[in-house]
Amino acid sequence: MKSVTATEEFIRRRSALMRLMGRDAIAIVPSAPVRTRNNDVDYPYRQD
Repeated sequence: MKSVTATEEFIRRRSALMRLMGRDAIAIVPSAPVRTRNNDVDYPYRQD
């Protein structure tokens, strides 16, 4: 069985989503809200 890297899997999923959406569509994907990391430090999640 061939192992698939995370990058290859994300490329495959992104391509499948774009095929389903069509040429003139856009996808809006919200990120997670800011969370408290420690008692006094907030952590803003950032998407790659």
